[in-house]
Amino acid sequence: RWLFVVNAGSGSISSFRVLDNGLRRVDTEPSGGFRPISLTVFGTWVYVLNAGNAGDPNSADNITGFRLNANGTLSPIPGATQPLSARITAPAQISFNTAGTVLLVTEKATNTITTYTVNANGMPSAPITRPSAVPTPFGFQFGDRDLVFISEANGGGPGSVVSYRVHRDTGVVSNAVDVFSAANATCWVALSNDQTV
Repeated sequence: RWLFVVNAGSGSISSFRVLDNGLRRVDTEPSGGFRPISLTVFGTWVYVLNAGNAGDPNSADNITGFRLNANGTLSPIPGATQPLSARITAPAQISFNTAGTVLLVTEKATNTITTYTVNANGMPSAPITRPSAVPTPFGFQFGDRDLVFISEANGGGPGSVVSYRVHRDTGVVSNAVDVFSAANATCWVALSNDQTV
């Protein structure tokens, strides 16, 4: 019924109602940061990943939460903004795990995987961080059995897809479960129904 988009140029996010004959924009709200680049939805929670402005010392990367109302409008969740592992991290993607209990963000510049647990009210914890197995973690997708598959671009060199297990209660990311060789500058990940990368 709904489509959500980031508007990087205006620092906002929008909701659209999906109709039989097209889309109708319902709401546009400030994203809670400088440049929104990715968002994720679980139930009535919408979380956006904002990249900061490196030239502005008062601007920093963050995640910010919104609640989706029944009419398709978006309301900021008070207190639902958290930083990433550093002020400027070149973040790539944000996504909920399949249970909706953990948010995961990949940070290219810091070679870091950052997670947040999310409570029953949609509030995120402080960031939990661990280094990626290969430099430049980028796109990812959650699969079955609490696994996440992350493309790790290795600075544009021979890349990999690395699987990790993400604890659904604590948000802690395991050591690499498996590493799959991939092409140079590996970017995005998609899984088939049988969990083939």
